[in-house]
This record gives sequence, C-alpha cells and structure tokens, in this order.
Amino acid sequence: MKKLAYLLAGMSLAALMAAPAMAQNSKAGGTTTSLTVMTAGNSWFDVDGMTTDIRTSQQTDLTLDVAMQCSLATDTNVKTKGGNKGTATAEAGVKVRVRIQALDKGELVGDPWYAMPSADIGADSDSGVTYCFRSQTLEAVLQGQIDLESCVVDGVFTPSACTLTDEEIRLILSTLSVHAFNFFTYDLASGDYRLTVQANPDTGTSNITDGSEASATALVGLGSMVVDEVRFGNIPN
Repeated sequence: MKKLAYLLAGMSLAALMAAPAMAQNSKAGGTTTSLTVMTAGNSWFDVDGMTTDIRTSQQTDLTLDVAMQCSLATDTNVKTKGGNKGTATAEAGVKVRVRIQALDKGELVGDPWYAMPSADIGADSDSGVTYCFRSQTLEAVLQGQIDLESCVVDGVFTPSACTLTDEEIRLILSTLSVHAFNFFTYDLASGDYRLTVQANPDTGTSNITDGSEASATALVGLGSMVVDEVRFGNIPN
C-alpha cells in the first residue's frame, strides 16, 4: 500500500509539472535562445522567448526587470584622393519596451499599453528605452598635396625643400548602453495579462562621400524578464 501511495503521489506531481497553467503569482521569467539580427528600419517586433502570462488576484503594481544582451556592428570604409576629405557615418542601436495586454480565457482582448517608462526623455511617446546605441564617423584626407612654390629655392627646383599638406584620419565614436532596466506598471486590476518584451532596431548611414561605404547592424541575444508584484508607496510620475 505504501508503494502504491508513493507511486500515485509521484504520478500526480509529474502531471502537475507537465500541465501548462497560468502563473498563480506575479513572478515569471523568459529567455531568448540566440542572437537575433534585426533589419534596418523603425519597427517593433516581439523578442523571441520573452513573453509571459501572469494572473493577479487583486489590484496591484508590477515591476519588470528586463535584462538583455545587445550587440552592434558598424562598418565605415573611406576612399579619397587628391587631398579631398572622405567621410562615412554608421549608426546602430536597440530600443526596448514591454507591452501589456489583458487576457480573457487565453485570448488577447482590448488595446495594449506599455510599462513605464515607455519613452526616452524628449522622445515620442512609446518610443522605448535605449539599451545600446553607437554612432561611428570616419573621416580621412589622404594623398597630401605638394606646395610647388616651396620647392623652388633661389630659382632652382629643389625636391627636398618641398612641403606637403598633412594627411588626416579621424574616427569618432559615440556610445550609450544600459543592458538592464526596471520597468513598472501600477493600478493593475485583478485578472490575467500577457507581458511581451519588444525590441526596435535603429540603424542607418549618412555623410557618405563618393566612393566611401558604411553599414550598420543591430542584434539582441540572451535575455531575461523577472516580474514582481509590489505596492508603490507613491505613484510614479
């Protein structure tokens, strides 16, 4: 009888572990599985694996800790001759936000909204938080020019006396990164909700002179989201 009881208990536990269920508390997590290359543009997409459903039993506030690997690739190739300046600029970045939407029997209902802060300071509403950004500008002035007048000494052309303009190479980098951020939402009514981490690539090129080249790519990698039910003493602005 004891062996049978242990066997039944083990089967019940295995069934509970295997059966999908709505999270009964407000703590959940999600991870991506590999680096994801994001195409250029300005559009939001759901980050693979970083979606979780929660259930709140009463009106509550939530904090959402979203951490994520962020990788940027910028390439600038400058070509110039005749003392002219060649330039190329490549920019890449990743913005992140958390979309929240109500669930009814497992189906999304109503309009979504976004955990705060949903925008950078001074940016458009719901523009997200910048997790990483890089601006790379390469400038070059090659093939120095000869000052022919300096080559003439006492009426004689003297090559050793010639002066050349300096050749120049300048690389300008500007970076910004955070890789983890605490979002929050408050006065959440009791019910079921789906939380989804979204990312938006911000890539582009500019200031490209004839013959020069530039490219930029943004990637996101392994990440996690941890949700905690809290009670704010003061409602954040």
